[in-house]
Amino acid sequence: MKAVTIEPPTASLPRTDENAPYQPDVRMRWGLWDATIGILVFLGLILAGGLLVALTPLGATAMENLDLANFVAALVAYAALGAVVVLAARKGLGSVAKDFGFRIKPIDLAVGLGIGIAVKIVSVVLTGIVVAVSADPPTTGNLVVSDESLWVLLNAVVIAVIVAPILEELFFRGLVLRAVYNTVVRWRGRPQPADVPTQFRAVWVSILVSGLAFTALHLYQSTNVALLVILGLSTLLLGVANGFLAIRTGRLGAAIVAHVVFNGSGVASALLLRALAG
Repeated sequence: MKAVTIEPPTASLPRTDENAPYQPDVRMRWGLWDATIGILVFLGLILAGGLLVALTPLGATAMENLDLANFVAALVAYAALGAVVVLAARKGLGSVAKDFGFRIKPIDLAVGLGIGIAVKIVSVVLTGIVVAVSADPPTTGNLVVSDESLWVLLNAVVIAVIVAPILEELFFRGLVLRAVYNTVVRWRGRPQPADVPTQFRAVWVSILVSGLAFTALHLYQSTNVALLVILGLSTLLLGVANGFLAIRTGRLGAAIVAHVVFNGSGVASALLLRALAG
């Protein structure tokens, strides 16, 4: 009789074919609750920061040193998201690479670059349409670049182009997307591995939920309705595109690169426009 080798379950994202159905590792005990905690912590920090500015003497100091305040607030918020992901991994395989696909390969650089540019082009077109039809177009975007070189480096480059893409992708396309996917395929004790239609359903639901969560946590940056629509459409587009990348590759590398390109092109555009205006 021919020997049969049974492969152990892996932490890779789904392969929706009959020969290699995806099965979440049984050791992964993190899930929607961990993702919810991360979202609540992030929202709580935003609310606490707003109250601190509005109700305490520190508010006046923060408004006088807005660049410093933004930098500190961003560091605290992203550190909290990172901590939630790391703590969640302790309830799984003990590694953000194995649990959430925090890996990158050379091909991810090319794929991420292409997707990031494509999403930015579509975003610019959508922005032009919204501005053209809006009775109250925004005078600035959600990214305000400082006049001082130090804060351009720290807030626009370090935070917006490096820290935000890494930690947001790790949380939204790592923890949130996989938590939703695993919940769908395991729903109510469904036998594992799940059937192919269930896997497809899990793919769509996880991409949509993670994309909407990603969008919702950026809308607080809006200053009017037009910017709310622009920011909502552009972040949802990026979130859905990066969700597909995470699902297709089983890694976050391409999604992180696409996010870096998307944010980086926004920073470069803001700096170019300011230089031309000056």
